[in-house]
This record gives sequence, structure tokens and C-alpha cells, in this order.
Amino acid sequence: MNHPIQSLVEKFLWEKAYLLLYCWVFAIVWATVHYSLTGIFTIGTILPVYGYLRCIDSKQPVQFLKLDRDNLIAGSVWGGILAGTFFIILAMKVYVDGQGPIYYHWPLMDIINIVIGASLVEEIFFRGFLLQKLMETTNFAKANIVATLLFALLHFPVWLADGLTIGELSESLLYLLGFSWVLGYSFHCSQSLWTPIILHAANNYFKLATISVQYLSSSW
Repeated sequence: MNHPIQSLVEKFLWEKAYLLLYCWVFAIVWATVHYSLTGIFTIGTILPVYGYLRCIDSKQPVQFLKLDRDNLIAGSVWGGILAGTFFIILAMKVYVDGQGPIYYHWPLMDIINIVIGASLVEEIFFRGFLLQKLMETTNFAKANIVATLLFALLHFPVWLADGLTIGELSESLLYLLGFSWVLGYSFHCSQSLWTPIILHAANNYFKLATISVQYLSSSW
């Protein structure tokens, strides 16, 4: 390999290293599904993002991710309004469709892992980190589409492991694509990562309250 080409390759790998980080997160999800490696998704996602921002981008992670105190109040207000609206719409849909009762009394660890943990980790990576990195080289609309597609792709190992039918997989995919797209816009408009975190948590809690644990694992 000659010197100019080598330089271009090194430059590309350095500037697009965040995409390699996505491959790493995908591998973690696959390993978690197949080997039941509890806790590895959280640690294996948060630490690399923190290290990337500190060591490669030389940025303060909390500020870059828009998790700092300045974004907390506004993001929480927007998140609360959107989550409340979202919850009412889904509750009405469940009632109209006659999908059964809403069950709120789940074990605390399920709420911590599925509602809080998954929402926090996924939003830190996809909206706080990946979406903003993509926006460094393209506009928000295109970056949000790419982040949405990658977000959906991450869930395929879980869906396949759960043995979803083609119909169930298609329904889950369409829902997740739309929801991820909305999460991106909620982050972009509020300029606070707390907004999509709260909205994502409301979605996960509602699913936890209305469907079985087995099917829920396909929707975090």
C-alpha cells in the first residue's frame, strides 16, 4: 500500500471510528442474546462511548451528550409532556383494540433493567453519540434516518432469538423505525438527551405493562 492511500485509509478509520463502535455494540447485543451475559450491554456501551469522546474527540462526555444540568430541566419538561401524550394514545389504543388489562406491578428489577437501564443506554449511544457524530458530516434529517436504521438493525438478534413470526417481526420493525425517528426529532428539537430518554422509558414501561415479558424482550 503506497503512502497517500495509507494516509487516506488511516484518516477514514479515524474519522469514522464511531461506526466501528456501533459494530462493537451490535456484537455485544448478539453475545448477550446467545450467552445471557447480564450487564455486559450497559458496561460495554457506556464505557467505549465515554472513552471515545474523551480520548479521540477530546470532549466532555456529559456536555456533548447533552446530559448536563443545563439540559436537565428543559429536557425533563419536554420528555414528560411527550411521554404523557404518548402513554395516553397507547392506552386508548389498547382499550379500543381490547388487548387486555394493563398490569403495573412488575418486579423492581424488570423496571430498572427494561424501563430505566435500556432507555438510558440506548439513548446515550444512538441519539446522544451516534446521531450527533453523523451530523458532523451530514444534515440532521439524513443523520436521523441512518441512526434509525442502525437502531432497528440492533434489535434483529433479539427478535430472531425470540422466534418472532414474519408478521410479528414486520410489525415490530415498522413500529421501532417510526418510534426511533420520533426519538431523534425529540432530541433535535429539545437539544436535551433527557427528552428521548424519558419518552423511551415511557414506551418501555407501557410495553412492560401490556404485554408478556417474553415478547417485551424484543422491544427494548
